[in-house]
Amino acid sequence: MTKSEWRQMIEDLYHQQLARRLRVVRRRCHRMEGFPYWEDGLFRAFRMIRFVDDCCNDDENLMSVFQPDYVMSTLRSLRDASQEVNGNILVRSGIVDVLDNHFPEILSELEVGDLPEADFQALREAGSSNPQAELHLRITRIKRCYLEERRYRFNDNLPLRASVEHATKTVEERITELEKRSSKASTAEKPPKPWFKGLGSICRGTVLTSVDVCLLAGWWTIPISADTTVVGSVASIVTGLGDIAVGIGELRGE
Repeated sequence: MTKSEWRQMIEDLYHQQLARRLRVVRRRCHRMEGFPYWEDGLFRAFRMIRFVDDCCNDDENLMSVFQPDYVMSTLRSLRDASQEVNGNILVRSGIVDVLDNHFPEILSELEVGDLPEADFQALREAGSSNPQAELHLRITRIKRCYLEERRYRFNDNLPLRASVEHATKTVEERITELEKRSSKASTAEKPPKPWFKGLGSICRGTVLTSVDVCLLAGWWTIPISADTTVVGSVASIVTGLGDIAVGIGELRGE
């Protein structure tokens, strides 16, 4: 498949199967104007998770840096964005299932240059110093897991829908666990770094799906050409869903 054929495939997929699902989404979510309400909380959650990944050792007490209420608040923001965008919009509309059926084909020619500038802007706001390099590495890993090693999807039969549902459930479990720990009189038991394992991929993937659902639905406030919106946004949603699936694998120790 040539690059032009790949772009045409995505445009055809959008017009034949995704556009009508997005019309339903727009009718259901008409209350949202511009970039939806989950932006600030989602970006704050990703900044916190980045800090944990970069600066905290396994034996450090994270609560000496973050108050439990702050950690729970940011994780609730991630959970809410995941439920709203990945669950209520992508899964409920059937968009995830359409993309799942064409996942290998879309991944095959996907490059970081295909993604819209809005993705890089969002990741910068979420704390990335080099979003292009970050997304290049993520696309490389997603391709390796899905196209070369055939993990998650093939060996474990874990489609994108199940990955999204599992991710939201996992974040909810982390919140519940932290609520139980913080309610104890003793502060000896606090979550070490592995407790956050996989959450960075889930959060990054949700940032991408959130931004590009907004682009496709017309909630993004900056005018963008139709072709750029369709190809770039569909490719980015696939990248986000793939990153979420990789995060599930990381949580499972794969």
